[in-house]
Amino acid sequence: MIDSRQVTQFWSKESPAQKGAVLNSFDHGRCVEEAREMMKDFERQWTELSDFQVEPGSAGFWRNGESEKRGCRKLRGIKGPEYGHPRETDQGYGSDCHGSEVFLERFRGLAASSGRNPKLKILLSIGGYLFGSKGFHPMVESSSSTLKFVNSVILFLRNHNFDGLDISWIYPNVKDNTHFTVLIHKLAEAFQQDFVKSTKERLLLTAGVSAGRQMIDNSYQIKELAKDLDFINLLSFDFHGSWEKPLVTGHNSPLRKGQLDRGTNSYYNVEYAVGYWINKGMPAEKVVMGIPTYGHSFTLASAETAVGAPASGPGAAGPITKSSGFLAYYEICRFLQGAKITRLQDQQVPYAVKGNQWVGYDDVESVETKVQFLKNLNLGGAMIWSIDMDDFTGKFCSQGPYPLVQAVKRSLGSLER
Repeated sequence: MIDSRQVTQFWSKESPAQKGAVLNSFDHGRCVEEAREMMKDFERQWTELSDFQVEPGSAGFWRNGESEKRGCRKLRGIKGPEYGHPRETDQGYGSDCHGSEVFLERFRGLAASSGRNPKLKILLSIGGYLFGSKGFHPMVESSSSTLKFVNSVILFLRNHNFDGLDISWIYPNVKDNTHFTVLIHKLAEAFQQDFVKSTKERLLLTAGVSAGRQMIDNSYQIKELAKDLDFINLLSFDFHGSWEKPLVTGHNSPLRKGQLDRGTNSYYNVEYAVGYWINKGMPAEKVVMGIPTYGHSFTLASAETAVGAPASGPGAAGPITKSSGFLAYYEICRFLQGAKITRLQDQQVPYAVKGNQWVGYDDVESVETKVQFLKNLNLGGAMIWSIDMDDFTGKFCSQGPYPLVQAVKRSLGSLER
């Protein structure tokens, strides 16, 4: 099927609400040669993750799109089922993006391998930030186009041994609100009908959703969605970044509001977003809370270094991710050498300053605190965005491989409710 991120979701079904996820994302702009090398590394990571028992409700994403930044844009020499930007055909929806078959071949082998953790499920996600709304509009513009999409996606999921679908429409606007609700409902109905006819388990249906109050109000008919979705992946990060005006420092994913937060700023935290979704009608056990393995950075404009200090622009790009205003956790660990670290007692997350560079991020302690928070609320689980931004080699942070992923796993299994 189509997907600008090409995300595969692995999740544990042993929690009370049968949720949680470990996901793998592949962007559509990779050279075939680099894709093969990247998939070899993914296979190694997948084997490592499959070897330990995933706790109920544990979650995560792999995010692999950095090759586009290095000029690797054209895919050549591979034919077969593909994703990318949608292209309607007589048979359903196809793609104008080449090269995905190399990933599908690997996933088919991985799914069938004896090393796969039997507790895990693999879901395909459609959408993402770059996909936006424009990719979904052809699917929902008429009843016939929606039906064509629904039928073709079921066929694709079954043919490629996926266990379900995640709709990551980032984000429906007011006009798209009803279209999104109808799309989810049609998919849920079709998945149930397919289950009745099939000897396999019912396909799962999930959605990646906003944590911003205004977007929530504009985009979602929550009570209707709650009837049809198995769970939501709450994107409870990107609360602050270098896109804001006026530009001041702010944390990527504060657990709670800061003492100085006023007005709409009091909405920009995990606690508020989770509570808002629940109060609007989404059952707590269907809320899977997002935890980031990256931080947003700023270049300071003065000697001030606290939250809310004036900034002149995004922070310097990391040596590996090469994105200004953004650092993966393994890059942050290197940044912390010689930096001044401050833990925000009110927001329960850390930030670090070195020279004129400021970064707000999550570490093992803040991740454990967030997991305790979601357990106290009996939420469905934790979603990690993304696994490849954790220190998967263990060489950068001196905390062993996957320190943040392991913190989620460990905390879900050991922290008291």
